[in-house]
Amino acid sequence: EVKMKEDLSRQEGTYGAKMIGKLKKMRCAVIGLRGIGIEVAKNLMLAGPHTVMVHDDENAEFADMGTNFYITEEDVKSKKSRSGACEKSLSEINPNTYFEVHKGDLKKEDLDGFDVVIFADNTPLSKLYEMNEYLRKKGKKFIYANTYGLLLTIFSDFGTEHEIFDASGEAERTIVIDKVEIVNEPYDSIE
Repeated sequence: EVKMKEDLSRQEGTYGAKMIGKLKKMRCAVIGLRGIGIEVAKNLMLAGPHTVMVHDDENAEFADMGTNFYITEEDVKSKKSRSGACEKSLSEINPNTYFEVHKGDLKKEDLDGFDVVIFADNTPLSKLYEMNEYLRKKGKKFIYANTYGLLLTIFSDFGTEHEIFDASGEAERTIVIDKVEIVNEPYDSIE
């Protein structure tokens, strides 16, 4: 319990109390566990939302070992699904987050219980449109991310009620102090 309080304190300092409150209630689904998908699932488990569900019934391949750090040669040889190969490792990351694996065909109704749905696989564009429209009507957040060689595609639809907390959109100014000097006369600017 002390460890959990310490983790929450650090998170609150990083994200703020309002975000932590939302995070602890959030239910996330990650579809596809290649490079981007496994990284998203791992980072979600570290952040600690209420629930993380993953889905990837495709058999693990040797190429996956270069982008998915949980898949082993044994997983490939035994024809384990990507989600099956990652299940144990992902579930152990954060005992305060419910973790589940969806097996079998994924229907849009299966996503009704989730607040955020992340597609990180090669879902056909027509299916992505269909899923996005369905989730938007339900007030859910939709994210699509995929790589094509060195190229990356990301699309997000957070709906019409999405709040933006950054009022100006401008990048915050960062100043690196590399020298401190005592000056006898006052001056009014930083160079």
